[in-house]
Amino acid sequence: MARRKIYASQIQRKLDSLERERKQILRHLAIVEGKIATLNETINIMQEQSNVSEYSTDLFIYCTYKRRFKGKLRNMLFSILRQQSDRYFTLRELAELALKVDKQDISVTEGHKDSVRGALTFFMPKGIVERHEISPKEVKWKLIIH
Repeated sequence: MARRKIYASQIQRKLDSLERERKQILRHLAIVEGKIATLNETINIMQEQSNVSEYSTDLFIYCTYKRRFKGKLRNMLFSILRQQSDRYFTLRELAELALKVDKQDISVTEGHKDSVRGALTFFMPKGIVERHEISPKEVKWKLIIH
């Protein structure tokens, strides 16, 4: 085997090259650690189940958006009204029937009634449903047969 001479300048160049590489790796490591810290912070924020209703006032109610019905409410209401087209329904009855069709075993809340009311008021200008107001708090809805 032939011996090759190694000079101090070659060793110094290699040492400088490794130092530069080390600096680059440390910079990259700092960036990666920053990203990891950001993601961990994000996970902590997402897992925090803070109750937004604590901040509600009389004038404004904070809430997180959650779908009340899994299926399409307008389609469910239309099919319910079509099955018993000769009858008037209250919002509560329609919400209960819609929850049954949606296969949910929960009680009707004001939010459910609001969703049903919104769907029915969508149908009203189109002439699909009729609104019969007995008193301001007692309103019944019926499908209009064409």
